[in-house]
Amino acid sequence: MSEINKGDFKKTDSESYDEVSDQYDRFVGLFSAKLPARLIELANIKQADKVLDVGTGSGIVALEVSRQLGKEGNVIGIDLSEGMLTTARTQAKQLGLNNIEFKSMDAERLDYEDN
Repeated sequence: MSEINKGDFKKTDSESYDEVSDQYDRFVGLFSAKLPARLIELANIKQADKVLDVGTGSGIVALEVSRQLGKEGNVIGIDLSEGMLTTARTQAKQLGLNNIEFKSMDAERLDYEDN
């Protein structure tokens, strides 16, 4: 059995979501609607906070955080699936959310300093 290259696995896995991102978003919305509010409560997020949502997918948590932060804070959602990021960006635009950004980024190689 050959060893699986971690980078190849991540690429293949993230690409598997690209074509189904809209369906995934509907499914997650149906079964996880209460999850974002609970996560925000547990994280004790305040209006001026800066939030990084790692593995944002279609943005279900990041979008809710963005709504609650208002103009004072900001949210960045990262994911490797371009399809998921496209779905998240479309929703943010439709909702008129200007304090949110979605980026393609590997959670193991963040483009940000610690903290």
